[in-house]
Amino acid sequence: MPTDATAHAIVHVSEASNAQCEGEVDVYSADGKQIWNLKPWLNTDKSVTGEGEFQQYNSNQWNM
Repeated sequence: MPTDATAHAIVHVSEASNAQCEGEVDVYSADGKQIWNLKPWLNTDKSVTGEGEFQQYNSNQWNM
C-alpha cells in the first residue's frame, strides 16, 4: 500500500440489513494509477472478514 502523504483515499461505512457493518476503503496512489479497494465486514459475532482487490491503470483514475 502506498505510504506517500499525497495519496488519496475514499472511505464508506454502512450498516447492512442483517446487522453487519460494512466498509469500503479505496486508496489511490499519488499519481492515481494504482487503486487498492478494501471491503471489511464486521459480523454479528464480532469477527472481521472481507475482501479486497488491486487495480493498475495507464492513466490517473483520481478525478475528484
